[in-house]
Amino acid sequence: MLFLSGALAGPVEVGYSISGKPKQWTLDFWVKNNLSSAAKDDMQIFVVGLELPPDSSIVAPEGFEVDRYDHYFHGGAGGSSTQYNRAWVATAGRLVPSQTVSGFLVEIDQVDPPTRVPWFVLARSDSRAEYQGEGHFGNRLHPGFEGLAVASVPEPTTYGLFGVGLACVALAGYSGRRHTASAEPD
Repeated sequence: MLFLSGALAGPVEVGYSISGKPKQWTLDFWVKNNLSSAAKDDMQIFVVGLELPPDSSIVAPEGFEVDRYDHYFHGGAGGSSTQYNRAWVATAGRLVPSQTVSGFLVEIDQVDPPTRVPWFVLARSDSRAEYQGEGHFGNRLHPGFEGLAVASVPEPTTYGLFGVGLACVALAGYSGRRHTASAEPD
């Protein structure tokens, strides 16, 4: 059986890191545009949105602003029934193909931070070229994409396994030196 490590890149990738402490979490989202159109490198992301707790606050990265509209629903356009309530809109340029932008900040007042967050993006082409790929909602001139962002925080189990691995390597190195030293003639 063959197992592949890593994931194949989709048309849009979204992830985030978590920092802070209980009741004061900061989530730093990043978005990568892997889209292409008939005009190649022209399909740009202009809206990024999330489904977040209602009392969360958000901060926009450079080139985006916080959208005043707090209700996005894409079910009528072929998207999911998720009710998105926070979004950023591009103001100076847009997220172009092969570009990654981070700094979509969210502050959450919860005991535990979310480990998965539903997201959506909306894209368009200035040259009116159509998106040629699959897996989108809406039309090919203004495709939308949805997914589930997963936090990039190692779980405690990962730290434990890493520690055990380091201990084994150290023990093997010590054991190897001890046998080498005892095998040498006096």
